[in-house]
Amino acid sequence: MSDSGERVDGSAILVEVARDLGATRDIEGLLQRVVERATALFSAERALCALFDDAGQVHHVVTHNMTWAGRGSPLPVSQSVLAKVLTEDTPVLVLDPFAADDVDTFASVRLHGLRLVAAAPLHVLGRVKGVLYVDSQVSPRTDVEQKRDQFEALSRLVGTAVENAELFAEQGFRAELLAHVVHHLRTPLGVVLANADMLEEDGAAGPDTPAMLRDIRASAGRMVRIINTTLELGRVDAGAPQPKPAAVNLERYLEEQLRALGVVARKAGVTMGLTAAPGLPPACTIEDELGIVLDNLVFNAIKHAPAGTAVDVTLALRASQEPPDSADHVAPRRDFLFRRAPALRALPDTAMLEVTVGNRGRAIDADVLPHLFLPYARGDKAMRGFKSTGIGLSIVAQCVHHLGGRAWIRSDAEHGTRVSFTLPTDIAPQPPSPSSKSGSRAAVSSRTPA
Repeated sequence: MSDSGERVDGSAILVEVARDLGATRDIEGLLQRVVERATALFSAERALCALFDDAGQVHHVVTHNMTWAGRGSPLPVSQSVLAKVLTEDTPVLVLDPFAADDVDTFASVRLHGLRLVAAAPLHVLGRVKGVLYVDSQVSPRTDVEQKRDQFEALSRLVGTAVENAELFAEQGFRAELLAHVVHHLRTPLGVVLANADMLEEDGAAGPDTPAMLRDIRASAGRMVRIINTTLELGRVDAGAPQPKPAAVNLERYLEEQLRALGVVARKAGVTMGLTAAPGLPPACTIEDELGIVLDNLVFNAIKHAPAGTAVDVTLALRASQEPPDSADHVAPRRDFLFRRAPALRALPDTAMLEVTVGNRGRAIDADVLPHLFLPYARGDKAMRGFKSTGIGLSIVAQCVHHLGGRAWIRSDAEHGTRVSFTLPTDIAPQPPSPSSKSGSRAAVSSRTPA
């Protein structure tokens, strides 16, 4: 689009976008409109608005007169301008790169004959979560400084819109999380009450009393663990320091988890087994979060395992930090639950411990697999009437990502369904909290697309 001299009312654009922001949670439609308005503001030829996920990867892009090749590809914009915006957390306006004192700074801009480039970071909850960008081969002729201010105001409106949409989604997610926790408490509580009733009816100790008391203790312990780990998530999200990672003997930890869920498996007519490779090193992890992962995966496997079959848990050493090619679907990196807590990072080339939880239930449909780690996703109906909230695997994916590992799933008619995740045996020093300014910029610099 060339600059025809027609004046564009930037203030009217801001009012219009602000009105749209308050009237819709349709981020796709809103971003499309923002890109159109940003293009009109500068009478520019191309425009783009990109959002980053919580791992710093580009996950959503809306464009005008340009094409993005998709996830893993660089944005089709000036990489020098993009790097400056993200590393310095500041808007950039380049009006005449050919007259710039530092001719090397915007080499790509000059190479493409651009006479205008404007870019601004999008802030969501105090972190840079995207960029708004326009460029043109025609120089603007009017109100450049005013347009700069209006462009920055437009980027702030976009950040607010995305923040509102994420907070709304998170509110729904946390409501479901509460329902998920309450649902998980019902099963062990039912075991406690049933055994207590039988003990009361017997009136005296009998040969089954020790087993019943073990079930009561295991179920009560599981309820306490569910409550404690849920409270821990709330404290971390409120800004409290997260628990420090520690060395955990994973084989022993798995044995304890399976023992605690044994009463649920027995009542479902399912057995459980653990196979661990010999001589494994400890995992460097956070026990509370690991408990959430295992509780969800094992309980989910019990729900879907046909009566008379087994839930198999295996533990092995894995050299690669990446999921295998045989994975049917790999969990996305997301951290709704850990917005204020930096994820653990495995040291380069460190060994990973791989845990797999499998059941012999029917295979998951191929069109369902890509959605299983997303909030509210539900696959096939669970066996024996167990209710599914649709967020268990999303919680698993977030916890595993925060612990420095990856999660994936494989499912076929021959082997059933197997969910695997990794944990590092050694981690890098934890970075500063992203709530600080220096921590925020350090995190932003790592988000610069290639």
